[in-house]
Parts: sequence; C-alpha cells; structure tokens
Amino acid sequence: KHDYSKLFVLLSKIHGNLRGDVGGKDPGAAGQAFLRATTKYWVRTEDISKVKHIVLQHLPVFQHDLDALTGDSQLTNSVYFDNTQMELYHGRLEKTPSAIAVRLRWYATEFPGSLIFVERKTHHDKWTGEMSVKERFTLKESQVMPFLRGEYTIEDKIAEMKAKGKTEADIAEVRRLFTEIYNQIDSKQLRPTMRTQYMRVAYQIPFDATVRISLDTNLKMIAENPQSGPDCLSENRWFRNPNVPLPPTEYTEFPHAVLEVKLSLKEGQETPVWVRDLIESGLVTEVHKFSKFIHGCATLLPKQVQSVPYWVDDESIRPSMLRSQPLEKKRSAHQTNGNGVNRSPFEFGEKPLINLMAPKKSMSYGTMSKGNNEWNQGPVFGERSTGLAGFIKWVCTCCGLLGESENVKPRKIPMKIEPKVFFANERTLLSWLHMAITLGSISAVLLGFAGAGAGDQAAPSRGERGAHMVGMLLLPVSIMFIGYALLTFRWRGKQIHLRVNGAFHDPVGPVVLGAILMLSLCSVFVIFLLEGVAIKL
Repeated sequence: KHDYSKLFVLLSKIHGNLRGDVGGKDPGAAGQAFLRATTKYWVRTEDISKVKHIVLQHLPVFQHDLDALTGDSQLTNSVYFDNTQMELYHGRLEKTPSAIAVRLRWYATEFPGSLIFVERKTHHDKWTGEMSVKERFTLKESQVMPFLRGEYTIEDKIAEMKAKGKTEADIAEVRRLFTEIYNQIDSKQLRPTMRTQYMRVAYQIPFDATVRISLDTNLKMIAENPQSGPDCLSENRWFRNPNVPLPPTEYTEFPHAVLEVKLSLKEGQETPVWVRDLIESGLVTEVHKFSKFIHGCATLLPKQVQSVPYWVDDESIRPSMLRSQPLEKKRSAHQTNGNGVNRSPFEFGEKPLINLMAPKKSMSYGTMSKGNNEWNQGPVFGERSTGLAGFIKWVCTCCGLLGESENVKPRKIPMKIEPKVFFANERTLLSWLHMAITLGSISAVLLGFAGAGAGDQAAPSRGERGAHMVGMLLLPVSIMFIGYALLTFRWRGKQIHLRVNGAFHDPVGPVVLGAILMLSLCSVFVIFLLEGVAIKL
C-alpha cells in the first residue's frame, strides 16, 4: 500500500556518502565463484521496512543498474533442475557431502532476458576444511537449449571468450565449470523442476563480499512442469510455457520475507556488531538451512519426495501451503478417519505444529538460553516419551519392532556430522561396557568361589551361600548394562546416520539401571544383615 523503496534508495546513498564507502574491483561475469557462510532468517511482512532501515545505515543498496529500477528491489527468477527421483532435492535437504543444486537465473524481467546465469551450488561440511561454494557462468538465452542438448560445446564458449579478450585464467575456470555442469545435467538426467520468483534487494559495498545482505519479498514458487500436458523438455523449452494456465496447485506464495546474511570473513575476523544486533533484535527469526527450492518441492511435489523439511510444520506458513493443495485434500482437513483423528490435507502427513517465528523483543528460536548452558530445543525437535511406557516404546523402536506411520513422511533438519560424533558414540559404548565388565567380573568371581567351596563340603557355608546370592544378583545387572549399551549405541548410530537433530541423551535408561543396581546392592546388604554374616574385605 505504501511504497517507500525510492526513499530507502535515497537514504542509502546519503549514508554511503557519509561513510565514504569504497568499492572493490568488478570481477566480471565470465566465471565467478563465491565462498561464504550464509544464514537465513524469516521476516514478518510488517517488519520489512524496519529491517531495511537498519541495514541501509551500514551497507548501501547494491544493484548493477539501480537507476533503471522503479524502487530498491529487482525481480529475480531461478529455474532449478532435478530428476524424477528428486536426487538433488534430497541431497540438499539432508546436506550430504558435495550435494549440488543446479539452476538457471535471470534478473529484472518476468520472462528470460538476453543474459542467463548458469549456477551451481555445492555443499561442503566445514570440518573438511572446505567451504560451500556458488559458481556460475553466463549464456545467452538462445544458447541455453543447445547447451542442455550438448549442441553448444565448450569450444564454442571459449571462442566467444577469446573474441572478447578474456584472460586465460577466466577461460580455464569457465572450461572446468562448463564441462562439470553439463556432465552432471547429462549423467543425472536433470530437467527443469521448480522456479522461485521474488523481489530482491541486496545490500553490499560494491564488489566487496565481506558482508552481503539480501532481502527477498513477494516470494513465489512455481512448478515448471504442468500436471496436465507436456513438460518443458518435450516442448523444447527450459522454462514453463507462459501460455499454459497456472492453477493454484502449481504455485505457492510464501507469507514471509527471507533475509540472507552472507559473510566472507578472514581468519580471526569477527561478525560486525551491527549484524549481531540485528539478529538479536527480534525482527528476524533464524530458520536453519531454509531453502526456497526445497520448500517449493515439498509443497508442490509432495508425491515425488521421500522426506520434507522440518519447517513445513510451522503454523505461520500452513495457510499458504494449504492454498496450494488440491480441493479434495482441503476438504479432508475437516474429515476424520476411523480413529476419530482429523485427516491431513497434505501428502506428507501430519505432525504436531510448531511455531518458529520468535516473539518480538526476545531471543530467536533455538538459541542458547542465557539462564543456563543448555540447548533450548523447542517443539521443532519433537518430544521424547518418558516413563516406563516411553522406555518400552523406545526399546521397541531401537530393535526395529516399531516404526513411524507410513502416511507420515519423515521431517529432516539439515545438520553437519563430523567424524568425532561417531567416535564419541563409540566411547560412550565402551564406558558402559567397562562398567558391565566390572560387575560381571565381580559376580563371576563370587560364583566361582561359592562353587569351589561347595565341591569340598557336603553343604555350603553361610558365607558361600551369601557369595552365591551376591553373584546371582549382580550378574543379571551386568547383562542388563550390556544390553542397554548396545541398544543405545545402535539407536544413536541410527540417529547420526539419518542426520536427525535433537537430544541424543536418554533421561530414563541410566536412572532405571542405577535404581536396579542400587536395589541389588541393598538386597545384598539386607541378606547379609539378616544372616548375621560379617563381610570381610
């Protein structure tokens, strides 16, 4: 209703002049690689202007042709590629090592313009010493389909670059990237799958990537291939035919703005104070590893995916997702099944709703609590059943006797797994086994002593009977320790392998085993007390 974008551009120029911003050198568009750490946040619609005002006081609005824009934002379209198995989707969702995303991007116009950016994002775990990277090169729109078919080759691209006077270093980088991306598209049988469309305003000192902030508004995801009718490739297209009607089930509008903070800091360099203040202001809410591509696929292509991201259960975005569901699915939300439970309007099934949007003027969700040193997990990680019934259910789950409902697809929370996590699980197993071996050895010695004494006499003495009873009490406890250690090791190993985030400790098992051990030792004390046998150490 009230568009202040031009005012924000003016304020940005004023602050930039007062700061005396000095830009870096333009690297050109032949081939580019970006190494940086990215964190994503959701911003309420009513807080967008406040966030813009805070950021522009420290960074100028950065657009390649800012004067040609009607405001401070530029329309951005990205067509993501994947195959029928959604291989790239699941790789990015689970953050598997070297998982890639391939997309074609253009700016400023609703339909592809003359210049198309061919981009590839590659995920690397930080513990490997590598950073996640985004690489890209450019093509003309008329060259995209020949490139995808293998008709426009690297030799053609190199000839163009030499004609423009590009350096040998640029040519070598584009040669590598061009060849790798084409081979991945060809070998994985990638095709246009999902489009993201939004208005983006970027804040950055020109060509200085130390701190870059982008804010995406009016975010929409569109399925590139119509549910009825020919897909893109069969029509010899790399984007959706604009003449094909777009029904509500083939697009979804995201209700929040998405803020991305991208840092490319040198070793020992800290995050700027104003960035930390913005994050802690309550105006933004961190959503770990949020992805527009992943959200669009989970919402619009639920039958093709095997798992979905954790944020689909957030109650603030459910209305927008529901609008993209078929009519019969919407009606099912008001119906119940045979057990009297409401049916899910979503193909991926229902789980308890969560609330990721942090209350204003409070700490963001999932941050460290200032009052103690424990991780504030919140409902996104789920709640583990407690008590005897919960413990029995957990044991059955560890043994594979109890699984999740087939109608509910698992939620994934992207997380990094370092080798030390597996070693820590093994050390925990060895610690429990050490205790079990100690108890087992004591019980074996006592049983051996009682057995040896009984062989020399017609009837065992009271001391020998006591030793036999102590051994028989401690031996089952030792076996229980071993069983619990193996179950816990298997359960934690499965959680780590599936990259399931949340609490890995067991609040019930150690208490139960400790109580059993205490009862065993109390029984030993009572038995010897009643028989009047003095224990000599």
